[in-house]
Amino acid sequence: MERKNIPAEKIITVNDLFLSSYLTMSGYRPKLTMGDRRRVLFIFPDTEEIKQLIDEYDGAQVDLQKFLLSYRILRSQMLGLKERNYMRKEEDINYGNSNNQIQR
Repeated sequence: MERKNIPAEKIITVNDLFLSSYLTMSGYRPKLTMGDRRRVLFIFPDTEEIKQLIDEYDGAQVDLQKFLLSYRILRSQMLGLKERNYMRKEEDINYGNSNNQIQR
């Protein structure tokens, strides 16, 4: 799968894992970031091709194996990002106390 770079000035933010999987299997790799309320956001380039793929998404015929592979990869990355974010918050709590214990 060819990686297509994301220009910094033009982006589309998607919070739908299935749509992101469809765009990923079409050749675009998103940048993942944490949004509000612990939701992962998928960042794609704002191009006419991406907009066309989004419009075609609802009725698209896809190769199921490619779609599931893209879904599993993105889900794994998404869960990894959430875990790293959670661990950072735990470290902040632990190191904020003088005895490195979470106060209850």
